Amino acid sequence: MKRKILPLILGTILLTACGDTSTETSTETIKETIKETSTEATTESTESTTEAPKDSGTLGEHEVKIKDASFTTDHDGKKVIVINYDFTNNSSKAVKPLFAISDKAFQNGIELEKAILIGNNSYDAGKAQKEIKPGVTLEGCQTAFVLSDNSPVEFEMTEFVSFNDEKIVKIFEVK
Repeated sequence: MKRKILPLILGTILLTACGDTSTETSTETIKETIKETSTEATTESTESTTEAPKDSGTLGEHEVKIKDASFTTDHDGKKVIVINYDFTNNSSKAVKPLFAISDKAFQNGIELEKAILIGNNSYDAGKAQKEIKPGVTLEGCQTAFVLSDNSPVEFEMTEFVSFNDEKIVKIFEVK
């Protein structure tokens, strides 16, 4: 009988010791601290993702600066935006801007079609096809898009092949 009572008494003592209320208070304090820290981290990440678009910066090993835009018409009489940018090659080998970066334009969230401007003296598509040696900046590169309406154009550039979401963005008002 003594053998059955002794484990029962030891178990009761252990349960009483484990049932100390200071442990519960510590657990509640830890839970509250975790909640506050988690709220602060969420607030900080929300603030950092709302930064304004940048119109110049680094894409991979290249610097890009979106400058300005002009407007013209294509051979069908459709209104076209011509966007000017500068390209700096910071890589160790010669590259063509056309194959180092990718560009897109959007109106109302819909991607615009690239424009084909033949015989237009205000547009030089060939500049972005020239090979640029390391450390050299080519100013006045151009790209063109057919406009769908008169809403603002959001123009963005990214690295041609990239595993990140870095982009250079500039918004142009249509005149």
